Amino acid sequence: SCEFQFGGLQSVLLANKADVTSVAYSSTGLVTGVTMASGSTFHVYEFEPENASFTEEFQGDAISKSFLQTVSMTLAGQTQSMAVQLESLALSTLVAIVRTQDNRYWLVGFKGYGLRATSVNLNSGAAFTDNYINEIVLTGNNAGKANEILSSVISTIS
Repeated sequence: SCEFQFGGLQSVLLANKADVTSVAYSSTGLVTGVTMASGSTFHVYEFEPENASFTEEFQGDAISKSFLQTVSMTLAGQTQSMAVQLESLALSTLVAIVRTQDNRYWLVGFKGYGLRATSVNLNSGAAFTDNYINEIVLTGNNAGKANEILSSVISTIS
């Protein structure tokens, strides 16, 4: 594309990896369908503006290869229900859908071990003007790069 590109994410959706029962692909690798276990859905996480990112880093040598995928986000404050949810997130194996600033959706963590929390840190700050935030980092080695998802698929799983 010849248009300007902007970094960051617009949204992050998370689901337990075990709840994603199948993924359908086009001949070019585009995700055309996602089937979830009965009663399961992807959950939308609302993060602070300009405080979420997705990276993929090739890990390989002559024998093996993988892509280290990382989703990071910062959530404002903490409530008791948020604390319970973040504790559950910290103990789960997840799959993410990230929406980039150019309105593309990407399926992250499905082609391997999924994503696991490597940090879930609460920072209350010290001064009155400091941020009171939860910083979440999810990482996982996967057998391939994230695949783009047709936007029409999103409404069927969230």
